[in-house]
Order: sequence, then C-alpha cells, then structure tokens
Amino acid sequence: MRSAPLASLDPDEGDANLDHDAVFNGLLLAVIGRRRLLVLVGEDQGERVSLLGRLARHIEIDGSLVMTVTSSPGVTVEDLVEVAGRTYLGPTSATLEFDQLVDTLEDRLERAGTGILMVEDADKLSLETLRDLVDLTGEVSGSGRFMQVLVAGGPVLEQRLDQADLLPTLRAVGTLYRLDSRPQPPSRGFPTNRPQQAEPGRGHQPQRGVVRMAEERDVRLNPDRPPPLLRTMEGRQDFRAQASPYRHQAEPSRRGTAVWFGIAGLCLAAAGGVYFLGDRNLDDLRSAAQELTGRAPNRTVEVPAPLPGAPVDGPSIPAEPLPPPQASTGPVGQPAADPGDVALAVPPPPPPQTPEMDGTGPEAAEPAVQGPKAPTEPVTPRAKENAPLLADLVEKAERQIDERQFVTPKGDNAMETIDAIVALDPEHPSAGMLKARMVESYRVWGRNAERRGEWEYARLYYQRALRIDPADQQVTNLLDSLDNRRRGGRVARDDGPRNAAKPTPARAERAPPKAEKPPARPAPAPAEEDVATRILRTLPRETTPESPPADEPPLPTLRP
Repeated sequence: MRSAPLASLDPDEGDANLDHDAVFNGLLLAVIGRRRLLVLVGEDQGERVSLLGRLARHIEIDGSLVMTVTSSPGVTVEDLVEVAGRTYLGPTSATLEFDQLVDTLEDRLERAGTGILMVEDADKLSLETLRDLVDLTGEVSGSGRFMQVLVAGGPVLEQRLDQADLLPTLRAVGTLYRLDSRPQPPSRGFPTNRPQQAEPGRGHQPQRGVVRMAEERDVRLNPDRPPPLLRTMEGRQDFRAQASPYRHQAEPSRRGTAVWFGIAGLCLAAAGGVYFLGDRNLDDLRSAAQELTGRAPNRTVEVPAPLPGAPVDGPSIPAEPLPPPQASTGPVGQPAADPGDVALAVPPPPPPQTPEMDGTGPEAAEPAVQGPKAPTEPVTPRAKENAPLLADLVEKAERQIDERQFVTPKGDNAMETIDAIVALDPEHPSAGMLKARMVESYRVWGRNAERRGEWEYARLYYQRALRIDPADQQVTNLLDSLDNRRRGGRVARDDGPRNAAKPTPARAERAPPKAEKPPARPAPAPAEEDVATRILRTLPRETTPESPPADEPPLPTLRP
C-alpha cells in the first residue's frame, strides 16, 4: 500500500491536565492537520464522552465521515468497524455482508474526503487489537484517502499503548491529550457534565445509549451462535446527546497559533487600508469601525419619523386639559402653571397600557433640550488620526438618539456607537455630550410620566437614565424620592432643562408685566366615544422593558 504524507504538527504529550476547551481545540487542530492517531486519556468516562460528542458534531458539520463506537474486552478491529459502520449507515446496512459494508464505507470516505473512527473505552482492548487499529490508519485508498482513529480511555490506556510498543508510532504520526478531571472554574459560565450516581436501592442501571448491537446481529443472522460481548452507542444521536453544553462554543486555541495571529493581522491590515485609500465611502468606513470595536456590522432600515399631528397606533386615552393660554405670558424662565392642578377637577381616566403621546399632553409644553453640537474638527491627536471614522460614528449616534434607540436593539443603539467612539478616542468630547442628551431625554420622559400619574413608567425612565450615567445626582434624587411623591399624590417641582439660560437682571426689567391669572375654567366633559374607539382602547399593547415606548417624542438634535 502507498503511504500518505504525514502531518507536521508537534505532539502535545508534554501538556498534561489541560482543561476542556484546550483539549477540544488541540484535538480539532490535530484532526485538521490530518494526524493519523489521536489519543485521549481521562479518568472520568462522562467527561470523555462529552468531549468526544462535541468534537464529533463539530467535524461532522464539514461533511466528514464520523463513526463512533464503545469497545468491550475481547473484540477485534473487524467487530469495531462493523458495529460502527452499521450504526453510521443506519437500518439500510442490516442486509449487507461485512465485505459489502467495508466497500460502502470506503465509498463514503472517498466522497467525504476525510473520515475518523472514535473508539471509547479503548483501554479494555487487547494489545493485538490496539496494533490493528494503528495499522488501520496506515491503509490508504486509491485516491489517497485514509481513516483517522481516535482512541479514548482511562489512564491505563497510556500504559497499554506502551506495552504494545505503540508510543514511538504515536509520537511520529499522532498526538496525545490528557483530560483534567478537576471541576471547571465557574467563571466560564457553562455547566459541567458529571455522571449521576445511581439512587440507593435501585441497583445497577445500564448506561444510556449503550446496546448490544452485535448480539442482535448474531441472533438475527446466526440463531445458533452465541453473541459476542460488544457494546456500542445506540445511534449517533444518543452519542451526541451525552455531549457537553460547550457545543455552541468554538473559540480559538489558547496557545495562540500562527493561524489566529495571521487572521488578526489581515483584519488590522484591511482596516488600515480602508483608512489610507482615497475612496473612503461610507460603507467601508462603517465596516472598518465595526472590525476595530469587535462588533459585526448591522444594516438598519431607515424609518421616517411620523408627521406632527399624525395618529399613533394604540389605545386612545383622553388627554389632560392644557392650562389657559394666558398662563404662559409670564417672564422668561418663570415656570408655567402645573396642568395637574386643573386635571384634579376631572375624574381620573382608567390606567393606560402605554404612555399616550398625541401632541396635546404635558410633553407639548415641555421646553426642548438644547445643547452644544458635537465638535466637527478633531481636537485631540487620536481624533485627528481617525477623523473620518469619528465623524461618521457621531452622526450615527445622533441619528440613533433621534430614533430613540438608546440601549436597544442590540447591535444598533446609541450606547454601542458611543463605546466605539471611546474605543477610537477616549477623550472625544462628543461622547459625554451624547450621553448627557440621552440622560436628559429619560429625565424629561420620567417627569411627564409623573404628571400623568404613571409612576412605574417614571421609575423605569429614571433607572434607564442611571444605566447610562450612574453618577447623575439629579436623576438619583428623583428616583429616591419617587415613592414619597407617589404616596403624597404630588409631582416634584421641575427646574426645567439643565442648560436653560437664566434671565439676567436687564432681561427681567425688559420682560413684559405678568398678566393676571384668570380663574380656572371648568374642564370640558369628555366626548362620547364610539364603539370602535372603545374596543381599540381596551386592547393591550406590548412594551419591552429594554426600550422606551415608540410613541415618546424624540428630543431635538444637539445644535448650537
């Protein structure tokens, strides 16, 4: 037979007692490197089966031929191949003879390109069977295909390989890993699979997924012949069912191989090339920024803002009466009359499902939040280097704030964009301005919710503001005193926007005289609702605690 070229990976026999992730990555690299013989040694059988199941699933995704079998004392290589092959092919292989089964497996190996045979409890095999398994890795098909073999067992397996004089072959064409049986640290965030102890009084229970497949085959084909003692996994699905929950984790090797360093270098080179090229279109800049910050690019659909006065979907709630027009003719900076005083004369409406924003509530009388525009010229050395990227990120963050995407959805919100700005330039002044604008927006929404009597929404808005800026003392005081205001049925005095200009003495002298406040008019009786409006008002509307209601008014963009 022809011998295929050997892989050039170094054996890892010196790395003892590695954790699960390191062993998994090492075995995966050995399979990719076409190592012929792989050995896994571990004391806990449950951990070995869990790791083998995870590795089998990962390899099988690429279309490779993966066969699994659990051995028993006294079996031969032919028995292992026959049981593993029939388990892999399924019920269609019941009528095939052994030679036909081998031809079918060779054909599958030719079409798949690569194949591996995983043998659990290999420490129970005889020395001759271990030598035959190693010889199986040296058989090459006409097109150069060969079957890799992974044997797993307890610590005795390494001694059995030494007794069979196979350690020199293992060093030349294979690799060996020792699995640490100590519990994994809880910081990984994954549960650890441990074999469950049998309950007292129930006696010995067979391992789940293990059947005597050879016994059924012999009983069916040769009724007079006693069946051999051979155990195998009950189908590939049951073998996979014992795998560890690490199946969704596919992180790179901790040893930092040249492959991962090469990929990282290509990413950095691509990001630098995008910056230095003359054609810096918007899509390329956004892709480079996402690669620098470690986030995948997100494509969002621009949704036009609703026109002023347009109807809002959801239950219709009677608006609170506005104060008389004469009440707003006072000097500049003097707060207008609280509309809650007039609303007390009207019977309170039923508790709303969502905050009602129809342009006539207290939000319409709330002064707009003003603030300086984020600087367009770079002010720090790092900002000068990444000026195009920072300008695009600042524009994106302002757009997301206008669309009320503060912390949601994940991957397309203002907080993540601000984090990208800080990653490029920690001293960029626009980061603090944008955060202050979001905190002020939540504060205004919370005060409006208090005026409407929606205390839970007010608490939610204040908590979201503190998630953005935990050191904001004004929002902290509002949240701490919310329960007291709720029990007293009053709303705290609003000092207006934090950046509102206070009137100077000269302005106060030139201000028109304060008009006398006319007596409060009786509140108009609520209009009679038709049947359709009453039905719509009773329908619930879904809101998520991670994002503000869609009908809250956006605050204006920071402009001078």
